[in-house]
Amino acid sequence: MSILKVNTIQDKGGNTIISSDGAGTLSGGLASNTPAFSAKLSANQEGISQNAYTKVQCDSEDFDTDSAYDNATNYRFTVPSGQAGKYLFTASINAIDWGGSFSTLDLYSGAFYKNGSLEKATIDINGAAVNNNGVSLSAIIDLSESDYVELYVKVETGSGTGKVYGGSNTTTWFQGYKLIGA
Repeated sequence: MSILKVNTIQDKGGNTIISSDGAGTLSGGLASNTPAFSAKLSANQEGISQNAYTKVQCDSEDFDTDSAYDNATNYRFTVPSGQAGKYLFTASINAIDWGGSFSTLDLYSGAFYKNGSLEKATIDINGAAVNNNGVSLSAIIDLSESDYVELYVKVETGSGTGKVYGGSNTTTWFQGYKLIGA
């Protein structure tokens, strides 16, 4: 058996691919899927308008490796300096409660916005008499430094406003990480 001990592995151009601090922590190049974050909605978000996209305010972080997710003001992930690339985002938005003020839920949509514009969306066309619903979505988005991604929800029905459920057992969350090697 052979053992190779090094602190840094570089490519032909001298770029660090993997480095170690000597205590088992790897960093650099293709070593990890970072930046990465996971945030959730800590309480119900009231006042969701119908027939228009509304930003979901995931305000409680499970983790945020590069302090790139704003969970207090803008509720968005911003690409840090030097971290441009392809990112995988996933989200779950549950459930809109319209207090029984409609007979059918026509459309329920979740969306990722990039730099303030709709980037990717998913739709659940229901057409049934329901009071609660949910949608999950995922997308790979190519991002440059300072680009930002936000989570939105849209409900189309008769009238009224609703809420997105949050809290200790929330199923409303927003996550993302940089893809390595992509």
